[in-house]
Amino acid sequence: QFKLRIQMDGKGDDATWRLLVKKVAVARVMCSLARRKRPQELRNLRAKSYG
Repeated sequence: QFKLRIQMDGKGDDATWRLLVKKVAVARVMCSLARRKRPQELRNLRAKSYG
């Protein structure tokens, strides 16, 4: 969506849209990293469920 918007908008606010796209991409990566379970956490969860 953002890339399409950048292509359609030929005005001076290209830099603003590029910054927004960059921030959204970084936020997605950070969110996915935060959701990811580490192996140690998985072991702890398995131990609790069998306990």
